[in-house]
This record gives sequence, C-alpha cells and structure tokens, in this order.
Amino acid sequence: MRIREVNQLGGDTQFAVVYNLVYDCIYRLVYGSVFMSTTTIRVSHTTRDALQALAKDEGTSMQQIIERGIELYRRQQILLATNAAYAALRENKPDWEQYEAEIDIWDATLVDGLEEE
Repeated sequence: MRIREVNQLGGDTQFAVVYNLVYDCIYRLVYGSVFMSTTTIRVSHTTRDALQALAKDEGTSMQQIIERGIELYRRQQILLATNAAYAALRENKPDWEQYEAEIDIWDATLVDGLEEE
C-alpha cells in the first residue's frame, strides 16, 4: 500500500510512510534490492505454457517458478558433483582409508562426556 493509496482510503499519511519504509526494508532483505534488474530470455511456446500453468497452480509468477527451478537445479548439480567426488575418493583405497580414519576421530568427539544443553 503506497502513500497515495492510503490517502485515497482516508488513512494516516504517517502510517503510510512507516509502512513503506518497513516494506522496502523487508523487500531489500528478501530480494536484495528494491529495483531488481530483469532481462528477457527466449523460450519455446511449450515452455512458456508450462510456466504459465505451474505459476497458475502455485498462485505465483512465472519468474518465481523459473527462480525456484534454477535454484533446485543448482543444488542438484552440487549434490551430483559431491557424489562424484566421493565415488572417486572411494576408488582410491589409501585415500579412502585415510578419510575413514579421520571420520572415526571426529566421531569420537560425539562421546566427549559433555551433557546436552
């Protein structure tokens, strides 16, 4: 709700100013900037239609659907790379044994006698 909207509703201008300041601060925390830059990308009609359907089903924007999808894909790539690194480590027997020995040392810290708080 912006100042003009509050005034049109007969509301308090001071309330509108405070509301806008709080809203803008929260927006900056969540999105990084009040004026987030955007760009245009080309997608097939099929992809656009799928985005529209997903956005409608979720009650959100197509941009949000794309952002969520990219974040999920980014996380998936991190997990795949991590799994590949562990597989490579497992193939090298001396390094794998060293890794397991280190894990055993760290596991010993779990029974350090300190009570849980």
